[in-house]
Amino acid sequence: MHAEQGAAILYGSGQVTWLIVIVGWFIVNHQNNNRETRKEILAKLDGTINLINEVEGVAIKFHSGDYDKNISRSILTQIDRISRAIASSHMPMPKNMTYKVVCFRKSITLLNFDESEHVFKALNDPLFDKIAAETQSLVDAIEDAYAYTYHRTVFRKISGKLSAFRADNKSS
Repeated sequence: MHAEQGAAILYGSGQVTWLIVIVGWFIVNHQNNNRETRKEILAKLDGTINLINEVEGVAIKFHSGDYDKNISRSILTQIDRISRAIASSHMPMPKNMTYKVVCFRKSITLLNFDESEHVFKALNDPLFDKIAAETQSLVDAIEDAYAYTYHRTVFRKISGKLSAFRADNKSS
């Protein structure tokens, strides 16, 4: 009788071992998929940030030189690409991200952008400080959104969801 109990325990523990292995594999697989997703999103955001910095450089050349219709058109096209890349990043962005993109665009295109008003600007002109500040503000907002989404501790994630739940219930 003791031999039968021993065999049942061994047989039962074998099933538990396999169950642990299978559950562990699913957990590891899920974590690997999440890590790959984070890498893909980070690569896209890095490309967007590089494009933002590139547009800043082109805008400085544009405003500090003679009017060039092709450069003007290129700047507008690249800003549109930036906006679309941020919108399709598959990552939750802060509510003010659209505002940040608009401020970035305005810093480049609001003044001295039309051919009729374009004049050479010295590199110490306040326009360039505004462009640099809005560029950095947009880059910081993107980096902060990534960090907030993927580098929060479990406690901060739970408290963030709790705060959102409370805010939703107060507005109801």
